Amino acid sequence: MTLAEPTVENFAQELGISVTLLLRQLRDAGLCKGVKDNLSGEDKNALLSYLRRKYLRSSSSSSRIILTKRPSASSTTQYTRNASRLAEEIELLNAKRNAYFEMLLEDLVLIYAAGGNEFLDDDEKTILRAVIREKKQIR
Repeated sequence: MTLAEPTVENFAQELGISVTLLLRQLRDAGLCKGVKDNLSGEDKNALLSYLRRKYLRSSSSSSRIILTKRPSASSTTQYTRNASRLAEEIELLNAKRNAYFEMLLEDLVLIYAAGGNEFLDDDEKTILRAVIREKKQIR
């Protein structure tokens, strides 16, 4: 036994994995080794090529491992600031839209009250009658 050829047990300790896991991987790679058997460089290369075939050279793209950069705290804060700014802009747009519809509704009420019924279709008349009833109830 030379120093360059560790036993299966020593190699498992060096890798930081259990001996049974290493023995199973060696068996799957086609190498029949025991706990006290030596591992040559050829055995290690055979194990490495088996593991590469199994994990890295898979034909399906779903089994690929993709590392992405984790967002930092500053980018999360930036996202929160952008989200709150967006919420404020949406609130402002809704207020503008509501004001526009309020003005449009007031104009339609004036047209209806002035007797301009021929300019309004049936749906608009129905809406205006409901609005006028609602305003009378509020007063």
